[in-house]
Amino acid sequence: MRPLLYLAAVLCALLSLVGCNREGVAQTEPPVVCGYEEPPPPPSGIRLLAAAVAPAPVLGVRRVALVNGSASIITGTVGPFWSSASDGKATFEATTHNASVSASCDPRISVKSAIEALDSEIDWRTYHHVVLIASTSGCSYSGIGGILRDVTTDDGVVTIGYAQFSSSVSSFVAKHEFGHSLGLGHAASLTCVGGSFLPGGPDSCTRGEYGDSFSIMGGGQAVNAREKDFLGWWTTEEALASPAEFGRYTLAANSAHSGLRALKIPRTGAGDALYVEYGTSTGALLHVLATPLPNGAYSLIFDPDPATTGYALPAGPVFTDPGTGTTVRVVGMTAGVSLSVEVDPAPADAVYPTVAITSPASAATIVSGLTTLAATASDDRGLWRVRFFVNTGAGTRVTELSDYEAPYSVTWDAGAAASGTYGVVARAYDLAGNSSVAARSFTVAAPGTTSAPPLPSVTATVVPSPTVTAPPGGAATRTPTRTPTKKCRPRWRCP
Repeated sequence: MRPLLYLAAVLCALLSLVGCNREGVAQTEPPVVCGYEEPPPPPSGIRLLAAAVAPAPVLGVRRVALVNGSASIITGTVGPFWSSASDGKATFEATTHNASVSASCDPRISVKSAIEALDSEIDWRTYHHVVLIASTSGCSYSGIGGILRDVTTDDGVVTIGYAQFSSSVSSFVAKHEFGHSLGLGHAASLTCVGGSFLPGGPDSCTRGEYGDSFSIMGGGQAVNAREKDFLGWWTTEEALASPAEFGRYTLAANSAHSGLRALKIPRTGAGDALYVEYGTSTGALLHVLATPLPNGAYSLIFDPDPATTGYALPAGPVFTDPGTGTTVRVVGMTAGVSLSVEVDPAPADAVYPTVAITSPASAATIVSGLTTLAATASDDRGLWRVRFFVNTGAGTRVTELSDYEAPYSVTWDAGAAASGTYGVVARAYDLAGNSSVAARSFTVAAPGTTSAPPLPSVTATVVPSPTVTAPPGGAATRTPTRTPTKKCRPRWRCP
């Protein structure tokens, strides 16, 4: 029994960092971000300072400290715009202050100096935003905004939204930059030709950083469905429905303050969604996320037909989500009032991918240096990526690398690894976020050392996918044939 217990201990060590989901398939913690732990860089050209994440839903009375300017920019322009977009769920009140501020195009210097200058008269813990009116002459922008985190004040450490622009700035720029202080990023466009799009993976799509000509965070004058959902403004069935099956829905205009105004159709198992809204008189607007983060700030407007101009889906043509197969068709419109749309969500993907490690060989001994980690993987609907983890025999993670295209392989530098037993885990993800793993052990032997005896190999696979049968006189039903895989079920306890 001792060899079996030893083998079980090795398996738990190799998979200790990847948990189990409800099907018994390994899943990296935390489970709520399934497969989205590796945020890519922000879209090209987007300022990192603007890549903010809302610290909480933007609700209730929001206090704004306006420095070196007139409160009317908030009470007469910015505040009413954003309050109306929230259906009154958020309101903005401003207090005015004068301060000697360090002139800088970097708000980490200028805005922070304003906070420091006013620290003796303001308890910054009671404020949500600071707007600095300052010259932007010589800067590469006419305005900038975002969220400053972990700012030390006399009353404690605070996180606060900021915007900086000149007194002559246009109302569009003022609203746009204040949107960054709420946690929103730019509203970009997405044109895909013959490919799929899922956050964090490769695709054949072209992005335009400010390409959403309908959103204030792009080049328009509205707040799109994705942005409103992100800010916590659409939290009821009346405002945001998530259809799970085929149906016809009537949507009120985005600018309306009541009624069903958007559909949110899940795209993967990790928070991504396709948003359908009536945002223009010419048809439906379609948005998806632009980062892999569950609370990612960016939105992308889909171009439903790259062969034509414009981003609205008119009545008649069927749009097929290139990432999931969900179809959307506008069946009627009352201009400026309502839109009827048919949605057929792609059926849930119950088939898990298969994966097998091909390198290193089982129980191989590797002389420290550059080593290829490789695996084969497949799925009935297509793969997203394969991640490789290298752990020590004690379960400590050494590295993790990803490959998005077949053949799936990465290069690991074992030069810094101490001699001993290691495990490699390959985890394959399909387009729906389902994942499966394979694992095996190997030995690293530094030059001139004697390698330790290799441990038995460890593998993990999944069994065949569910089958579909039709009972006599009835509709087809799905009969699961999968049994839990690996000794990774909730009942399993490692020795």
